[in-house]
Amino acid sequence: MDLWADRNALRAFTVDNLRTYWRPWWQQMRQQRPLAVAIGLTAWFPVWAVLGVSRLHHVIATGTMTSKTGAGRYAQKAFDPRWQRIIAESLSLRTGGAEGRRGYRNPLARRRDTLAFLDTTIETALSLPAKSPE
Repeated sequence: MDLWADRNALRAFTVDNLRTYWRPWWQQMRQQRPLAVAIGLTAWFPVWAVLGVSRLHHVIATGTMTSKTGAGRYAQKAFDPRWQRIIAESLSLRTGGAEGRRGYRNPLARRRDTLAFLDTTIETALSLPAKSPE
């Protein structure tokens, strides 16, 4: 079976996705409009956002793809301790509690941390150097 794999194309696509989808989506979700706030209070919000952006960070950092759960495990090792609570929450919500206890009782705090994580992780991913070919 032939498999097309071009790491430069994958990186370029991922960087473009961060700039044209995730950054504008983050800007929209951080607004205090009723719909953005309501979406931000759902359990789906950190799963989609934290694990989705962690997955793209993983692609840029390693040159390889992973699942959302794999991205969460990667994020637990790769990111600052400040982000461990929101990463653990996202993994727990994704796996139905199999990845550990939930850490947020206040959905507004979870929304706030999700948005802060997105902002930092998008910027960090965009600043990563290109991985040299192996």
